[in-house]
Amino acid sequence: MSLEILILVTLLIVTIWNIWQFFNILRRKAPHLFHLGDIESVVVLSDIHILDSIDERPNLIRLLSKIKPSIMIIAGDLFEREHRRMDRNSLRGILLRTLKSISWIREIIYITSLTSHDPILHTDVICMEMPGDVTTRITVLKGGLVHFRSNNTDFYVLHGDFLCRNGAYAGLINLLATTLFRRKLFLESLGKKFLKLEENSWLIMGHTHMVGIDAKRRLINCGCWKSYWRAKATGTLVHIYKGTPNLIHVSI
Repeated sequence: MSLEILILVTLLIVTIWNIWQFFNILRRKAPHLFHLGDIESVVVLSDIHILDSIDERPNLIRLLSKIKPSIMIIAGDLFEREHRRMDRNSLRGILLRTLKSISWIREIIYITSLTSHDPILHTDVICMEMPGDVTTRITVLKGGLVHFRSNNTDFYVLHGDFLCRNGAYAGLINLLATTLFRRKLFLESLGKKFLKLEENSWLIMGHTHMVGIDAKRRLINCGCWKSYWRAKATGTLVHIYKGTPNLIHVSI
């Protein structure tokens, strides 16, 4: 194979790869929008990557017990190896087992990743209840964008694979943008523009495993709770109280 053909084949592969990764952006498809209304205290976290139970993250449970949020939003990648088609009963069984230790939280919103790790749902929304210290309402959303208001401030939560499918590639893009151009949270910034969110609203994402908060541009990445070759676990979550977001870290 000549050098010219090799270059052309390489360029073709790279082009196809990027079209696939950014397919939703290229076809200008917007994610489903789910409104939660007004919330005073809410915790947002993502990329927990649980194998069997949230008991695998004891420091997370202790932190949640300390904060005592009324609502918790899981912004994708709750699981590590559950990316398979799942009916409502199977999903309910696995969630009751996984989240049993935090059944005192009154409401849990779970945004599934569309491309890996999380269950593949047959419908956009599945609601269920989990018995415990209180009856916990669990709402599972197939991908999508969650919106809520806190103290007259708009917040939007997205996993991130809607913008760039592969998490490692998304993380690499953010790393290169930070290293070469000093543009932290690049994919989050791109997402805010693509979604046409107002400048004074916040966008919270996961997916890249690169934690960060930018108060000026109102961008947050939740970080992750499991170490991979590309990034160490950050042990972080976002607590929004009366319209003010705080990025909280615990050792894991």
